[in-house]
Amino acid sequence: MHGFGMDDKIAVITGAAQGIGRAIAQAFAESGALPVVVDINESAAKNAAEELSATTGKEPAWYAADLTDVAAVKQMVGDIVKQHGQVDVLVNNAGILDNSLIEELDEDHWDKVIDCNLKSAFFCSKYVYEHMKAAGKGHIVNVASVAGRMGGHSVGCAYAASKGGMIGLTMNFARKAAPFGVCVNAIAPGTVESGMALDFTPEQTERLHAAIPTRRFGKLSEIASATLFLGSDASSYMCGAVLDVNGGMHMG
Repeated sequence: MHGFGMDDKIAVITGAAQGIGRAIAQAFAESGALPVVVDINESAAKNAAEELSATTGKEPAWYAADLTDVAAVKQMVGDIVKQHGQVDVLVNNAGILDNSLIEELDEDHWDKVIDCNLKSAFFCSKYVYEHMKAAGKGHIVNVASVAGRMGGHSVGCAYAASKGGMIGLTMNFARKAAPFGVCVNAIAPGTVESGMALDFTPEQTERLHAAIPTRRFGKLSEIASATLFLGSDASSYMCGAVLDVNGGMHMG
């Protein structure tokens, strides 16, 4: 038994209206789960959920919330559990990419990046964990980054720090949650064919490809498939692991 079946599972995916989050939600939907699309953009969350309902054959599931607001996070988790009865998987994907130079990075901007990328992941995990712990099962997957592994090349200091913090958070949380049947792991993607990468010049793309052993960027589907694995029972003996999906840019 491979353990990839997700039938009747409730998977809450933050930042799921577009990009990597949207691809992850699609992967869970195709595997039989009901993905709950969480995003700060209400209309985008609703539209993404409606598109996914064609795959699931179920009513669209979405929630709009500012995940940097702890009270809003607590309310969101309570509402989702009340509506769906459970949360089997939480994917902490919500975040912002920031390339600010150290000389330009002020306190407000630092706080914005850390709050969005790291604080939100902790409090989403905290409140979902309460329900998972009571149920004696569950999977939490944190979407970190290769920047959290090696500091990054073009990204800003706050972004790299937030993703490095995400990895530390994963390991600490995993140690405390594992005895209660809750698996906590992370995925560390490299550059993917979406977002900022679409705006690279041919010269920038060629230079970045040269630094990656596979000589290409990742596909959204490749990140989504790895996340699906960590959210399934196929990964139930993994605890505090960081799955590197970056074409070999970081090894170790």
